[in-house]
Amino acid sequence: MLLVKKEYIPVQDTAPQTILFNVPSDSWSSNDGGVTYYNSLDVPEITSYFNQNGEVSVYISFGNGTFEQIPEVYDDMSLSFTHNVGDVTVYAQDLTHTGMPAPGNATIKIVLTQAAP
Repeated sequence: MLLVKKEYIPVQDTAPQTILFNVPSDSWSSNDGGVTYYNSLDVPEITSYFNQNGEVSVYISFGNGTFEQIPEVYDDMSLSFTHNVGDVTVYAQDLTHTGMPAPGNATIKIVLTQAAP
């Protein structure tokens, strides 16, 4: 019988770090005729250790002052993200799969919550 090993990572008393990106609509890329757009953001604060042990939260605002946490469905558009060492990529997918214009100008907020070293 295999036993699952549970490991606790101690919490460091460090405030989360917030990073804001102003993302113009012409900075989104699509390789499939506008069904899916993506925008890769340079976040060097995501180290290898942080990528494995920290928490990355992403929010988006389309200029109305309201931030929606991603993943989110917004006006027939599904928003999601992935993160890797040094990078957060935000995806916007047309739910009708017929193609859409690039998402509008947006502010993307990334919140990094540290883990103990």
